[in-house]
Amino acid sequence: KMSKCVYKSAEDGGLFFLEAPTGIGKTISSIYPAYKAIGNGKIDRIFYLTAKSSGRLAAENAASLLLDKGLKSRVSSLTAKDKMCLSLGSQCNPEECPFAKDYYGKLRMVYQKELPNLGLINREEILSIAHHYAMCPFELQLDLSLYSDLIICDYNYLFDPLVYLERFFGEESDPSKSLALIDEAHNLPERARNMYSSSLSVFEALKAKKALVHVKERKMKKSLKTFIEEVKSYDEELLNGIYRLEDIPSTIFGALSSFDEAHSDNALKNKIPYDPDLNSFSREVYRFLKILDGYKDSTILYIEKKKDDYLLQLYCPDASKMVLERLSALKGASIFSATLSPISFFQEEIIGHDEEPYLLLPSPFPKENFKLLVSPTSTRYKDRQMTLEQVARSLEEFVNSKLGNYFLFMPSYEYLEMIKPILKFKDAQVYIQEKGMNDDEKNLLLSRFLPNPDHTSVGLLIIGGSFAEGVDLLLDRLIGVAVVGIGLPTISYDKEIIKDYYQEKNGKGYEYSYMNPGMNKVMQAVGRLIRSEEDVGAALLIDDRYLRYNYQSILKRAWKNYSIVREEGEIERILKSFYSDKA
Repeated sequence: KMSKCVYKSAEDGGLFFLEAPTGIGKTISSIYPAYKAIGNGKIDRIFYLTAKSSGRLAAENAASLLLDKGLKSRVSSLTAKDKMCLSLGSQCNPEECPFAKDYYGKLRMVYQKELPNLGLINREEILSIAHHYAMCPFELQLDLSLYSDLIICDYNYLFDPLVYLERFFGEESDPSKSLALIDEAHNLPERARNMYSSSLSVFEALKAKKALVHVKERKMKKSLKTFIEEVKSYDEELLNGIYRLEDIPSTIFGALSSFDEAHSDNALKNKIPYDPDLNSFSREVYRFLKILDGYKDSTILYIEKKKDDYLLQLYCPDASKMVLERLSALKGASIFSATLSPISFFQEEIIGHDEEPYLLLPSPFPKENFKLLVSPTSTRYKDRQMTLEQVARSLEEFVNSKLGNYFLFMPSYEYLEMIKPILKFKDAQVYIQEKGMNDDEKNLLLSRFLPNPDHTSVGLLIIGGSFAEGVDLLLDRLIGVAVVGIGLPTISYDKEIIKDYYQEKNGKGYEYSYMNPGMNKVMQAVGRLIRSEEDVGAALLIDDRYLRYNYQSILKRAWKNYSIVREEGEIERILKSFYSDKA
């Protein structure tokens, strides 16, 4: 069904939305019919857009499978510049970077000697070629993508107004025979907001100013000084740390414009040495001015004080108009995820209306392999100290009911630190998600959850974090997922802006700003559990709000049956019976 709909969007054009459970093969079921459409002359190029590296790897694997089975095609998988650069700290010019010297002469050699033999052009392939020919890998991957039928890349390369692929989507190009396959689309609304927002920090401006101490450049120094002083001058008006601006003050705008102009001129003439702090701030100033110039009517401007720093914020509460504009230039787009409920919410968040066709596919996996429990214990902030022991006992019952691997998701790091000392699991190894973990640290934690375990392993994790989606632990590598709370985002000024915006637009401000995004995190977390026909497992949701009608309506889209547990010992009794039946 999904493949037919994807093919139809390539054949007839237009947009198509799909919600389908994790583990059923959405990646191959979108790429295969898209290739079929190329073969039948309906489109000439596919863009597979992902939010995270896990989605990119899944698309690469699907493409490899097709190539191994005889598909004659070239596939480009694009990687961010900072992960490709072979000369970090150098300016991107032939005078400073050896990999930029005679780039186009070397490129002709790559076209002649390497291109005919290339199938999947991923990061490893690009770095190998770039090392061999001593050329810039980032530019090389972009140039080779011109000869590819399928391009796998981040959302940025289509939607971001500053880094989109101009060679495919610019004014001089014609993308009208291209199809977009947008995976993990529940991430797109927030990612799009960030693409059309910008933040300038006084602390970062001071670091940039410090980088110019030994440089004879009066204009940039003066501009930075003015920017810092003018933003800090609002200190007395920052009630609750926020001051809303109707328009950008001319003094601040003048300082930023002057800095941007001077930095561009100096960089062009190679007059100032490379400094990461200066370059980082200059990039953000450039973004700020570009968004202010092109999308001012879609943004809200305010000054925020955070601890000792002052931030000039340009925030976009709704980027759907810009996203729709980008998608409308293509032949069509298929937009899919395991969690797009409520579908009207995601359609409006992504493209600004809920009138496009959609398909909601039920899980094909045996329903009797999954047990859902709901414990109606309040986890509201005001009740947390009072219910902490009760939540801990419920989690212990859940884990102690069967030896195996468990993910327990907490609403915040603060809550995790509160409950950690009072959790007591029988003969279990406990692994804890730390702030700012890199990829190697995350992979190490996941490697602890082994198949055929001889002891219980428990992950204490954060809802909405990197372990709550894009993680595939098949069969008995994960048999239990618990979620404490309803995944609500932290209250912030940005979230309140979104709430007010949608309250005025459709009367659903709280749902759009807090409830639906929170429940999406919950659905994603529980989605780690059942990934194949053989997977067996249980989930425990702890919060009394799960019994409210508006939350139940979202839950029942994915899971129609669940047991409410109120008594001590009830969780363990139900789960022991469940696993006994499975045995």
